Parts: sequence; structure tokens; C-alpha cells
Amino acid sequence: VVVDQNPPTNASLVADGVISCTGSATLTASASSTGTLAYVFRNAGGVVGGTGNSRIVSVPGAYSVLITSQANGCTATAQATPATDLTPPQAVSLVVSSAI
Repeated sequence: VVVDQNPPTNASLVADGVISCTGSATLTASASSTGTLAYVFRNAGGVVGGTGNSRIVSVPGAYSVLITSQANGCTATAQATPATDLTPPQAVSLVVSSAI
């Protein structure tokens, strides 16, 4: 009897894009393993909903993913923090120079 107790290897979580006042980032998880993998994404607020190995996120902060091999239940984790640009635009002032 051969028992596969090898966790997924080379787990990674890559953030693409910038979280901004109007934009979001895409997180993509990957790992090397035989068989099907399940992915659970989390941030400080808890589980990030969705299916598959990617999520679109708009909340700043650190994210992690728990990757589970469906074949043997072994797990691996990875973390990423998307870039952010939450600087509001500079205030614009209008000055009336003469009456119309």
C-alpha cells in the first residue's frame, strides 16, 4: 500500500494590479501537486468568497491562501499583499477674478 502524504509544493500567491479608490487587484494562487486542489483565500476580515484559484479583491491588506490536495488532504499556504494607491486626488480651488 502506498500512502500519498505529500503536501502541494511550490505554493504561491501572486497579486496583479493596484487596489485604489476605483480599482481592484487579482490574486492568483498556484501549487504543484497531482490531482485536484482546493483554494481558500483569507484576509483580516475572514474568508474571501469565490471559487477556483483566483479572486478579485478591493480591500487593502495582506491575503493568504490555503491550498488543499483533494487526493490526500495535505495543505500548503502562501501569502501576498497587493499594492495600494488610496491617495485622494488633490483639492482643486476655483478663484473668480472678475465679475461677469
